[in-house]
Amino acid sequence: MKTTVAIGSITVFLIAACGDSATPKPGIVEATTAGIAATKDSNTKISDTEPSGANVIAVSLSGNSGSYFVSVTVDSPDIGCESFADWWEVVSDDGELLTRRVLLHNHVEEQPFTRSGGH
Repeated sequence: MKTTVAIGSITVFLIAACGDSATPKPGIVEATTAGIAATKDSNTKISDTEPSGANVIAVSLSGNSGSYFVSVTVDSPDIGCESFADWWEVVSDDGELLTRRVLLHNHVEEQPFTRSGGH
């Protein structure tokens, strides 16, 4: 039996910075998927790209309302601590933070990479 998750709209933010930076600077990459209705083990492609930074290239959702799991695939020009994607988050239409995944190190040797989180 497949479980369907319907989220009116989610926004995945990805921040590129050194892990010890004092204040994240959102807006480097913002990929929005409107009207997501994903079934277990399905993928939703994200086509928005940011040539100077990291790109969210896929988002996978599973679970049900109030209890969900999100996997985000990122393609990032990580070069070490000087510049790497150090977190992503999912925000609802009304601005509520649904989940945030902190990336504790660069992924220079692993591109693209997928990390998961949920609520």
